[in-house]
Amino acid sequence: MANNANTSEHWIWKFDQWVIDTEKEYIYKPLGEKIANNLGEGLKDIGLIVWNSFVETLPDLIGFGTIAAGAFVIISTMFGRGMIKPLAIFGGVTILAAVILEAN
Repeated sequence: MANNANTSEHWIWKFDQWVIDTEKEYIYKPLGEKIANNLGEGLKDIGLIVWNSFVETLPDLIGFGTIAAGAFVIISTMFGRGMIKPLAIFGGVTILAAVILEAN
């Protein structure tokens, strides 16, 4: 009898597996689908809001970047380092901003 209790053919193991399968099918699967659908819609809306906010503030950010690049050029020439690197970074960011604004 003890040998029969250790095998997977015992009725209690079959019942246990049936309970687990039923629970997965009728509770976890529908609940998971509802959560995934609601979460997907929410993340999509958040992404759209963040992107629209970014595009609206991009011209201001480029203006602040211009001021910062000018300040870095002045400071770097005061220390004798040159002004190529801050201007190169600012040029790359300006081109990227123009591409993003043109796409929208």
